[in-house]
Amino acid sequence: MRKKVAFIMKNVKNKYSGGRIHGLNIATGLSEIGFEVDYYSNVKPLYFDELSNGNINLILNKYFIFSPRSEKYDYIFVVPHFSTVKNHYFDRFFFYKFSSSLKRLNNSKLYFIDFESPNWVKEYKKLLPSKFAYRNSDSFIRHVDSIISSSFTGNKYAKIYYSQKNSNLEFHVLNPPINSKIADKIQDIAKQNCVIFFARFEANHKSSEILFMLIESLPFGYTLNIITNKKFINNDTQIKIDELSIKNGIIIKILDKINDKEKFRYIARSKLLIFASKFEGFGLPPVESQYMNTPVICSDLPVLREMNKNAIFDDFTSESILRDKIVATINAPSKNLKASVESFAKFENFVEKLKNIL
Repeated sequence: MRKKVAFIMKNVKNKYSGGRIHGLNIATGLSEIGFEVDYYSNVKPLYFDELSNGNINLILNKYFIFSPRSEKYDYIFVVPHFSTVKNHYFDRFFFYKFSSSLKRLNNSKLYFIDFESPNWVKEYKKLLPSKFAYRNSDSFIRHVDSIISSSFTGNKYAKIYYSQKNSNLEFHVLNPPINSKIADKIQDIAKQNCVIFFARFEANHKSSEILFMLIESLPFGYTLNIITNKKFINNDTQIKIDELSIKNGIIIKILDKINDKEKFRYIARSKLLIFASKFEGFGLPPVESQYMNTPVICSDLPVLREMNKNAIFDDFTSESILRDKIVATINAPSKNLKASVESFAKFENFVEKLKNIL
């Protein structure tokens, strides 16, 4: 009889999320190993068919009202999310209550996916989200057997924070993979005079304001491809983008709601990726870029240094320094950057590491 896993994660309809994608990759990895996976969610993720292997049992309820029962689950995986004032009590009595009850009824080992623990977030952002954000997940830690972090940098903070709430925890590190199954199909694409930039105008820590400096730092005639959600670009920002692009001879392309195949094609044909986030729990775009042998200039964060040995680091405060780094990078001889990230970025390698944890 196949062993069974319950995978419990709340999703946002029609929205991409790095953390939610990492969760689905773990669920898919469990299925690849040979487990029968029941995936409990409020909605079907936008990218479910693209990333899953077709062997996951999708169990949906809009309000996360499930009846916990004995299903002979060997393992339970819980992916946390921020609680808000609005959904605080609902999460407490449904999402987390269902998870803990399922563990008790099945006598399962419970894994908790750690993205960035509150002590790590506070060190960089100084102000935490709403006081309700972590209250439910913090209370839930007493039911957890093992914490899985995305990096050794995050694991260091996780050990300090979660051990105060449960002294019997195990800790593991499992680097998120990229969608290598799609990336590996994209070959022999010639580099063009273009640069790619991931922007999240709705999130201050993603440093989208660096965009204006970037437009003024690129060589004349280059194309800047911006992957973003267009609806968050306000009118003033759009006017400034238009003015600066005309002034500096830069062609701007806004890439909104593109799929993974399109994304990797754009990355592969770019001469450079810019990633200017002020805080990351992992930071997937630089890894995706190097997997496609596209160089990276990214923020000087410990977690980005851990995962991106061949990246160029910058604090994005000097236009002239950024311009010099861009010119030097796009004119440098090409390197086999893929080799530096393949050991953890390739999905098959990720599955092997997940198997070792179990």
